[in-house]
Amino acid sequence: MLVIEEQLATLGRVTSQALTFHREHAEAKEFDLVDIAESALRLHADKLARHQISVDRQFQGPAKATVFGSEILQVLSNLILNAVDALPRGQGRISVRVKSRGQSVHILVSDNGEGIADEFSSRLFEPYVTSKISGTGLGLWLSHRIVSKHRGTLRFRFSRKQGRSGTSFRISLPLAQLAQRNV
Repeated sequence: MLVIEEQLATLGRVTSQALTFHREHAEAKEFDLVDIAESALRLHADKLARHQISVDRQFQGPAKATVFGSEILQVLSNLILNAVDALPRGQGRISVRVKSRGQSVHILVSDNGEGIADEFSSRLFEPYVTSKISGTGLGLWLSHRIVSKHRGTLRFRFSRKQGRSGTSFRISLPLAQLAQRNV
């Protein structure tokens, strides 16, 4: 029952934050993705603390892209929650990095979990593919679609090597037009 209550509370926070972004930004606008990454981490700060997961932030801003803020927040929330689920309580580390490079902004969400099982790795972005007992298998599929809609890419890599295990997801989005003129 506690798990259900925790998931409902998290869903409520994500929905509230997403609706706030949506009401304020019903069309794609220029956002600093550092701000969206910070919002996603604040949104899940309680869960990260309860699971005793340390968070490493590496933000090189401004990192501006023209996006629907609520959708990118949803993608980052999904990646952070997936990382939390992949980590053992009290031993986990999540790293969130944001930086501009060339004509793109990159957001990297990494964990030191066990990595992705082979049977899931080739189908990770397909609907209804999940390794979780209570998962729907729609989170990464939807995240991939959202990033593609923004003319970006969502890629992953993982390792299951002893002492070097973990999973990294990289979102790459085009720099905002204004930011491109200043480069």
